[in-house]
Order: sequence, then C-alpha cells, then structure tokens
Amino acid sequence: MEGHQFHDGAGNSSHTQPPAQPEIYPNHYSAGNPSQISLPSQVVFEQMSANNRWPKIQPRPILPRPQGSGHTEQAGNAWQSIQPRPPGQQVQPPSLDAHDGIGNMSLDDEVVEEVGESEPVQQQTMGLPPMQRKVSTSNFEDSVRSFVGVRDQRRGGFPDSRAQPLQPRKNVIRKGPRKAAEPTGDVKMRLNYANVAYVEGRLDEALDYVNDAIRVNAEIHRAWSMLANIHYDKKNYKESLLASVCAAHLQPKFVEGWLKCATDAIGLMDETPDDADDLSRIALSTFSQAIRVDPSHLAARAGKAALLLARESYKAATAEYAAIVERAPCDVHALRGLVEAAVKLQEHGKKVDYDGKPEAARDAYRECIARSQTNGNSPDLPFEWDDAIIYIELLTHLRQYADALKETKSISRWLLGRVDEAYWDHVDDDREWDEHNERRNQVPEFVPDKYPSSTYGAGLPPHLRVKLAVCRLRLNQEDEAKIHIDLLDPVDGSDSNVKSEYPDLFLEMATVLWETMRYEMALRFYEPLRNTDMLDAAAFYRAGKCYLATGDKRQAEECFTAAIDLEEPEEDDTPVYGRYEIDARIQSRYELAKMYEAAKHEAEAYILVNEAMRLEEDREDSASESDSETGGEGEEKTDEATIKDTDKPKPKPRARARAKPKHNHDKTETAKKPQKPRMIKTPNPPRPPKEPRSRAQRPLQRPRPKLFALDEEKAKEEEKRSADLAQKWHIVRTGRQVSSDGGPGSVWMEAANELVDDFRSFRGFYPWDRYLVHMGLKQDRPTTSSTNPALLKMAERLRDNLDPTQLDQRARTTEVTVGYRDVGWQEWLDLFIEYALNLAHYGKVKEAYSICDSAKDANVFFENPEDIFLIQVAIAACALRGRDEEKCIEVARYFMSKNLFASDAFRMYAALCRLCASSATWYADTRVQKFTLRQIKIMDAKLLREENKPDRSLDEYEAKHYPHDQLHVPLLMLYGHILFISNSFTYALNYFIRAHASDPDNLMINISIGQAYVHYALKRQAENRQYLIIQGFAFLEKYYNAKLRLATTPAQRQEAHYNLARSYHSIGLMNLAAEYYRRVLREVEGLVDKAREEMMQAGGENLAREAAYNLQAMCFIGGDMEAVQKITERWLVL
Repeated sequence: MEGHQFHDGAGNSSHTQPPAQPEIYPNHYSAGNPSQISLPSQVVFEQMSANNRWPKIQPRPILPRPQGSGHTEQAGNAWQSIQPRPPGQQVQPPSLDAHDGIGNMSLDDEVVEEVGESEPVQQQTMGLPPMQRKVSTSNFEDSVRSFVGVRDQRRGGFPDSRAQPLQPRKNVIRKGPRKAAEPTGDVKMRLNYANVAYVEGRLDEALDYVNDAIRVNAEIHRAWSMLANIHYDKKNYKESLLASVCAAHLQPKFVEGWLKCATDAIGLMDETPDDADDLSRIALSTFSQAIRVDPSHLAARAGKAALLLARESYKAATAEYAAIVERAPCDVHALRGLVEAAVKLQEHGKKVDYDGKPEAARDAYRECIARSQTNGNSPDLPFEWDDAIIYIELLTHLRQYADALKETKSISRWLLGRVDEAYWDHVDDDREWDEHNERRNQVPEFVPDKYPSSTYGAGLPPHLRVKLAVCRLRLNQEDEAKIHIDLLDPVDGSDSNVKSEYPDLFLEMATVLWETMRYEMALRFYEPLRNTDMLDAAAFYRAGKCYLATGDKRQAEECFTAAIDLEEPEEDDTPVYGRYEIDARIQSRYELAKMYEAAKHEAEAYILVNEAMRLEEDREDSASESDSETGGEGEEKTDEATIKDTDKPKPKPRARARAKPKHNHDKTETAKKPQKPRMIKTPNPPRPPKEPRSRAQRPLQRPRPKLFALDEEKAKEEEKRSADLAQKWHIVRTGRQVSSDGGPGSVWMEAANELVDDFRSFRGFYPWDRYLVHMGLKQDRPTTSSTNPALLKMAERLRDNLDPTQLDQRARTTEVTVGYRDVGWQEWLDLFIEYALNLAHYGKVKEAYSICDSAKDANVFFENPEDIFLIQVAIAACALRGRDEEKCIEVARYFMSKNLFASDAFRMYAALCRLCASSATWYADTRVQKFTLRQIKIMDAKLLREENKPDRSLDEYEAKHYPHDQLHVPLLMLYGHILFISNSFTYALNYFIRAHASDPDNLMINISIGQAYVHYALKRQAENRQYLIIQGFAFLEKYYNAKLRLATTPAQRQEAHYNLARSYHSIGLMNLAAEYYRRVLREVEGLVDKAREEMMQAGGENLAREAAYNLQAMCFIGGDMEAVQKITERWLVL
C-alpha cells in the first residue's frame, strides 16, 4: 500500500607548488611563435617585458626586531583594557570586484616603530604575549592616551578638562578620498608583534596578530602587505594575491603595486586553471588601474592587451595595442598583437572604425619598416624574419597579392643586407630568388660575386617562398609559381628537410593549389601528409576531391572516410559548396554518397545522406544556441568597468547561421628558425567543451565499408578487425575485476562498448527501419530539415528507390544460426545485459536503455520469449538504479499485459513502485488504472450472474479471456489501492470488501479496509464519522490479533504494534498510541545489538526508532521534556 507507513513483514592531500616567479628584466621575447597564445602567463610576461619598462619590484622590508626595556605600567593597563578578538578568528579581505573601490583610497604613510631586542617572558592568559619589547616610552604613552581619550570621548565628555570645544568647520570643498585614519596604539602594537613573529618564523601567530589589527583598522597598508607575505610563505597564494590587491587599493598611486598584483595573478592562472577566469579579471582590473595612474606605462598596456586577446576581447585588445603602437611605432611585439586582434575582429564581423581594421595594422607595419630601414634596426626590438612573415601574410589576407610580392622581395633583400640592389624592384619575375645564377645573369646590373649566394635564393626562408608561390598562383602566373613549387616539391625538390621541418607549409601550399583547381599538383603535397597528424577533416576532404578529379575512386573513398571519422573541424577549415558554407564532414558524406549511388549501393548512400542532414540539424541548433547566448553581449571596452561584459564572437550575417566549432585542434609547430607565426589562422584559446551527448542521443559509430577497395585490402581489414574483437572478448571474459566504486573497470567497459557497437552495426540483425533508428537516423525526415537542396534531392531520390522489404530479405540471407563472430547468442545477450547494468551503475541510465532496446529489437532475440523476458527485467533493474518511476511503471505494465490475470505480474507492479519510491501520481497512473479496471470488467463479465449485472455495459468484454472461476483477489486489491491513493476511499472500499468476501482472514485485506474507513472518517465530507472510525478499528483489531497470533519473530510483532499505534495516532488518541509505541520498544528492549542484527538479517525490520521518534514528538507536544530527553538518549542516538 504505497504512500503509507504500514508494514507487512515481507519484508589527498595535494600540495600546491608555488607559482614560478616571473623574470623581471628579460631583453626580448622567448624563441617561438609570438602570435600563438598557449599559456596566458607566458604571453603577458613577454608582452610586458618587451618594452623594457618593467619596474624593479623589491620586497617590502621587514621591520627590525624590537629592542629596549619593558613597557610602562600605564601602557600595560591600556593594553589590558582592549578586548582581543577570539583566538583563531581571521579578518577576510574585501571583495576584489573590478568595478568597486579602484582608486578610491588615499595614500597611507607607513608607521615604523623603532624597536629592539627583548627578553622572553611568560605568556599571559589573554592570548597575546606581554609587552616584552622596549619602545620609546613617551611616544607610546601619548599614543595610548590619545586612544583612551577617543574612547572617553565616545562615552561622553572630554578626557582633559582643559580641552577646548570644537570649532565649526568651514565650507571647504576637498577633492579625492579622505585620508586614512592614524593607526592607534593598539593597532601599532599588534603589527609590531606580528612583525616579530614573522621574523622568528611563527607564521600562524603572526597571522593572528595581523588579522586582529585589520579587524580594528582595515585601512593600514602595512597590515595588508604583511598579510600577503605571511600567506605567501604559508603557500596560500590566492589569499596572498587578495591581500596584495587590498594593499594596492590603499596606495592607488603606486604603479608598481598594481603591476605586482597583476603578475601574481597571471602566475596563478597556470597553477589553478579552475580559477583562471577570476584571476584574469583581477589581472585586467589591476592593469587598468596602473594605466589610469600612468597612461604612458607601456608594460601595463602590453599585459592588459595580451590578456584581452586571450579572452577573445578583440576590440578592446585592438585599442590597447593601437595605443602602444602610437607611442612606440617600432614595438614589433605590439604590432604582432595588433595584427592578430584586428584580423580576428574582422573575421567575427565586428563593425569598427579604421583603427580597428587590418588595414590600420598594415599601415602601422609599413611605418615600422620605414623607420627601421631609415634609422637602423633597433637592438632591443629588432625587425626579424618573423615580423616579415606576419606582414606578408597580412597582405595576402587582404588579397593584396601584388603588394605582397613587392614587399616580400624588398624586405627580404633588406634583411639579407642587399639594400643597395634596388634594381630588382623593376624586374617582373622572381629570378632574384632562384637557387642558381642562370636567370640572374640576364640582368645587366647583377654582379655575381658582389654578395654571397646565401643572400639570394638560399637565404630566403621557406615561409616567404611559399608566399611568393601563393601570390603568383593568385595572380594566375603559373609558370613563375611552378619554379617555387618545384623547389618545395616533397618528392623531387632539392630541399628535403622542408617536409620534416615545416609540414604546415606543405598543407598551405596544397590548399592554395586545390583552391586554384590544380589538383595533380596539390596531390604532390597532400600525399606525404596523409600518414601524419597534420591533416584535419577539411584537408582530407580536399585531398579526396583531388583524387576524385584525377579518377582514383579508391583513394578518394579512403580520404572521404578519414574525413568522416575525424572530429569536428576548426572554424577556419570549412570548405565552400555552392553558396553554402558546408562542414567538411557533411560534404565528405555527400561526395561519398554520390559515389555509392553511382555504384548501385543505395542503402549505404541513403545512410550517408541522412547522417549529413542530421549533422546540419545539429549545426543549426548549435548556431541558434550561440545566437541566444551572445544576443545581449557587447564588445569589451578598454575601461576596466566593462570587464565582465566580455565579447563573444557572433556569427556572420548570412542566409543561415553558422555553427561554432566545439573543439579546437592545435597543430604542432617546429622550433626551428625562422618560424612562421600563425597569426591569421591561430586557434582560439580552449573553451569549456559542451557536455557530450549520451549514447541515446549520439549516433552509433560503425565500421564503414570500403566498397571501392581491393579484395585483398578488404580481407586484410576484416582479418585485422576480427583479431581485435577477439582480444576484446578475452578482456570481457577474464577482466571482470571490480573497481573501487563497485563496478567493473574502465578497460572492461571500453571492451564491452566496442563489442556491443560491432553487434549493433551489423545490418542483418535488424529490420531496415529499426536499423536506421539505432544508427540515430530518421527514415521519414521532413523535407525542410536541411537547407542544402542537393542533400534534399538525393535523400528523396534514394528513399523512393529503396525497398525496405527487399533490403530485409537480402540482409537475412547473410545471417547465421549458430552465433556471430564465433560467439553464441546467449553469450551475446549476457554481454548486452551486463553492460547495460554497469552503465546504470555509473549513472548512464539512458545509455543503458538504448543498449537494452538494441538487444530487444535484434532478430535473434526478438523471437525468443525468454530472451525478451530477461531484457525487460534488465530494463527494470536499470530503472530502479536510476530512480526512473516512469520506466518502472512502463515495464510493470508490459508484464501485466503479457501475462493477463497473473498474480505475480500485479505483485511486480506493486514491488517496483515500492522499490523505486515512486510518488502517488505514478502509482495511480491513469493508464494502469484503466488497464486494471478493464481486467476487472472482464472478470465480472464471466463471474457475475445475469440478474446481478447492472446494465449491458459488460457485454463488450469477452468472458472467455478470464481463465479462473473465482474472484482474482490481487487484481481487486491492486485496483483498490490505486483508488485509495487517489483519496477515493468509498470506491476503494467496494473492491476491498469484494476481496474480503473471498479471503476474510487475509491480513493485508483487513488492514486496508480498516485504513480506508479511518481515512474516510477524517475527510470533511464524512457524515457519520464515529461510525466510520468504529468500523475501521474493528478491522484493524482483527488484523492486529491475527498478526500477533501468526507472528513468530519480534519484528513481526513490532509490525502489528506499530501499525495500530499509527492508526490511533492519526485520529488523536495519544494515550492509546503511546501504549502501542511502547510495546514496539519492549519487543527489542532486552535484545543486545547482535540479536538485533540477526533479526534484521532474518528479513525483519526493526521499527524501534520510528516508534521512539513518534513517541518523542507526542511527549514534546505534551510538554514532558524529561521524557523527550530520555527517549532521545535511549533510542535515537546513533
């Protein structure tokens, strides 16, 4: 009887390493790619140190040890009059909000006492050591008298009768914050003791003194600085940072203090990545305050700009870098950041003025180059090959290919020391950069021996040679471009080290050749990279298109399949199909589907097309979510007050929104020089990934058939897969070691997952429609689900040509009757069930349901009732593990519908609801209520006589379906309890009494009737409440006596006492209820703990605590607190 409390008797420590101290005076950037941001702290330090204006930050000097004789008696009395804080209490620093308190505190002069050596004295009981340091008596007494005078003044009057009355204040307008109050004597003494304890290494004691001083006066810079040092020595680096920021607020004009806080925050970002966002905000706010104090501080601006760039606040970063470049036009590091921020800002479709456009960065680079060529290259910030590569790549990004050619040759000639050979600017081709002098000798001005050969073609970096080839190809000058391509050729080229040192150059060259439809030349660069990690999905798609254009379908199929199997591509690697910007994975499926359709493999082509359409739907959903998230966000401004409004990139306006990539894949870079900075296509900083979809939502990963592969390759691939699956079976059979959380280990789960996926991906085990469902596809997909007309037309055409019946018949011919992959069907079923239960154990209930559904829909299990029964029981077990009431009710209804008028089916329904702790809403489910009522009417249609039938409503029910000749008591009780849960007590009594007529001595029937009467009597609509209560307790007493007569254990007798006590308790008869509660306690009062445990193990349930709790509540209401205490101490203490 669900919902009522009646019983039937069935029953690390991790140590954080200190952050690395930053190098204060580095001369240049570290070697590597200057435009990529891998670690925020490294970038900020580089940007700040590059300006050579980083101030030297010296640690604050510790106060000297106190010297002299003891304190005076008056000072001691004054100290004793101050009430210390409770021991252990610490003062928390204020909140470090970037919008509050910046620049609102005045400069506080430090108060330094002249103290000296002391002698140890016994510590007093007040928690603070006595005055054992000798100080200047007169100064200290004056401070104490002043402090006591303030206290007397607050009490009323003045401490000195000669004190003069206060003069009225004049109307003087004072600008700025008020001056901090002078520290009183007690604060100075606490700080002195804290300083001495800190010097002697008693950090905890020093921390208590400092916190106590801050509690009294929180406007002392010295206290917060000492608190920061103490926390740093205790390795509490985050607390040290917060204290340092508080100290900086008290000296807002001290730039070095703000910069120290910023560098400390950046250093902590790598140590505590979980707090990286908060730390970056602190660093931004402190950098902003330093800039407010000193707008010309370039190191602060460089650090802030680097942080803004890492946070993808491109507009604000562009403004900061532009401010640096305006003050220092030859700062190449700022120029690099300006280029990257401007290009990213343009790619995200932001509307900005000219200063934020890539053209402004181009002009700034031109001015830097002009100044460097005129005044000479700066030794501190030299213009190097990396800067030349960035500048040329910026020009190609702006599609200014002619200017890029001219600037490449001019800058390279300048960096190689041949500035005087300006005549090469009038030569239309690139013979200046040939490896040999054959074409250079044709120029009259050329002198062969004037400069070494290393200053011509051999001295040109491969990155710039690629740029020359790209520009020539874009200008349709293929002959000149072919000369550069031949020098870079991975097969026949003379420079064989280019492939190993600069694989990204091969990929860039191949991409440009593909875009200019030179497919055979592009394959010369794609083929060496196929066995490396350089190719992403877009690169594999382009390589497949190149193979398809050359007629090699086998290689094209391999490339398209590789693109499909890879993760999602980067944002910049999305190819274009027609006027639609299409994901490479979608387009690879489309191209592969066209190949399969032409080869008469319509089923596989239909699957690929539906996968492509599903990916488009996911991308549209992701784009809509991105629009909703970024709809109200604005671009971050340079002021620190808008730091929280960090801009998020919005999709460009186009016919349909474009999805943001979920993952970024960093490409490996070589450390050799000169290295190409990836400033145009730099991956975004990693973002928190979205929570992955469960197996129920994620499509099934299946081995893709290679229809165009050679027979030997197919056989070899199948043999390799069979061996791998055999190894997985070995792990499943022998590797069931239980992990610490009670489930199997991750190795077993991975092996089982791969085996189950292999079974589910076999076409012959499922009908066509169910196979598509398990693949995560829709057979009847609406025509408006895709915005790509080519996909829609192909999907409609394939759907019309496919015959599911013929496909199912063709698939069944490949089935075998013994097993699959040399494993019997029963072992496969055991694997499915065991894997589903383990998934439920780890909380993946929906995935467990999906596994059970796959087993249930398989042809080899669907036709076997015993297998279906086991699968349904497994689903019920998974639902119980996941507390899924709806699924429990669904499984119970299945058993009741498949086993009509079976008592065990009705009992299973009640048991599942009880074990799952479902609410009354699920127990009294409308579908179950209608189903049980229909079963009762079928029973009545057969058992009731014609004269007892009220009307002709039972004629529609066929009596032959009822197999018994008497009333079905479990069915009547189940329906009665459903009505009882719904508060329909009068209707429930009808079915309870009918069951009582068939089994009058049944304990459950008697207690149910009694409870129905009592609950009905408690309703407002009850007419004769006294009669109903008497009727109810008559049945309850009958239940009580019968239960005691049949009871053989204390637990069974406890049940009878407790149920009757609860009934009396519900109607307010406390005296009778208390008596039966006491009987419950007496049943186990004389038993020892061991006997109680044995009673529990025998299937009983000890109700002593429940009875004691209710008895305690009754005594509390009655005011007997002594009884409440005794009951609690005796029965309710764990």
